Amino acid sequence: MRARAAQPRRLVFRTLTALGLVLVTACASGGTSNAPSARRNRDLILMDEIQRASAGNAFDLVQTLRPNWLHMRGEHSISDGSQGIDVLIVYLDNARLGGAQTLRQIPVQTLTSIQYFDAKAATYKWGNGHTHGAILVSTAPVR
Repeated sequence: MRARAAQPRRLVFRTLTALGLVLVTACASGGTSNAPSARRNRDLILMDEIQRASAGNAFDLVQTLRPNWLHMRGEHSISDGSQGIDVLIVYLDNARLGGAQTLRQIPVQTLTSIQYFDAKAATYKWGNGHTHGAILVSTAPVR
């Protein structure tokens, strides 16, 4: 009689074990996809995006790919350089270049990346005076 009672328990144990293994295997696989990732860094433009874009200069590139970097923040426009008002500051290879309009001087062919820094991050990296943040443009070294 005892042997017969053990058989249903053993069957339940085996079934639950098999089900557990199936679930663990399914969760561990993660479901990979061959589709390119739609996720991108909102504060960084890398070489692959630069090469796919049809822009002639860095300003047009930013305007096309990350227009929110150039939108007004606070009381004044980031491109308003009159009367000493703080503006978005552009750095070219870590050297201060000027306001957002200076991006028009930088041809796309020389770019390796463009990164946006909010006011807090820009102040931490370069010091005071970055009320509207900063854009760091990185170019390929001249050979």
